[in-house]
Amino acid sequence: QIVFNRLADGLEDQLAEQVARLIDESINRSYTLSFDGIDFRYRIAPTAIAMEATAVGFDTRLRAWVDGQFDVPYVGSSGGLPSLADEGVSLAVADDAVTHVASVLWAAGVFDRSFDTASLGVFPELSRLELELPMSPVVSASDAGLTVTVADARIRLYTDRNGTEELVVELVASAQVIAELGTDDEGGLEVDLELDTINVQVVDERPVAADIIAVDTLEPLTGAAIEIVLNDVSRSLSELELPAIFGVELMVEQARSGDGGAVFEGELSQP
Repeated sequence: QIVFNRLADGLEDQLAEQVARLIDESINRSYTLSFDGIDFRYRIAPTAIAMEATAVGFDTRLRAWVDGQFDVPYVGSSGGLPSLADEGVSLAVADDAVTHVASVLWAAGVFDRSFDTASLGVFPELSRLELELPMSPVVSASDAGLTVTVADARIRLYTDRNGTEELVVELVASAQVIAELGTDDEGGLEVDLELDTINVQVVDERPVAADIIAVDTLEPLTGAAIEIVLNDVSRSLSELELPAIFGVELMVEQARSGDGGAVFEGELSQP
């Protein structure tokens, strides 16, 4: 019995090493997602593996970057990962990983936008809204959803006076947006954003502002602009490619958030 146990332990160790090597060879490579004229790249590398009689689990490390960009620091949390399902196939993504991705996109200027205010359906006298984020959004997760915190965003509103663009007002805004995760009928990721809190301060108001805007409507206008940008980015990120392992992919059937991150549950399928 002692010899058998030792032999079994040795075989189990060898099997774990082989499986770890195969998983590393299968997923440890660079992936690319192009949007807004930027090639966003990321690499997923296994860091640890655990095997049981009926299950295999492994941890990975995510690195994201844009070519020519230095490593971008980000604000992380000290929380762990949300709990996984007892059956089936589950993938947990830490909220720190999402913040890391957001910081890389922020450094590449993806969150800085300028668009026609007519799309917001208010203040026809305004011609353009300019949004600039001086720091990256931070993502934290709980059972209630993913909370995206945007701090000290700069918003400038312009009007067109006889063909000349003129600044109307400049604002500083901080907001928290709740993102609820779901899936569509084809297993694609859906993100439903809802503005939770927002605080807006006027830092520069020009005389022309009194004839164009009402100060008490600036919060909804600013919140709508922030939601538009976050929606655009989240739709692009929903197209991120999940790594195939041994030629099979995770077909997501359910997406949810939990303390520490997001969980994707489903079944394996061969493309």
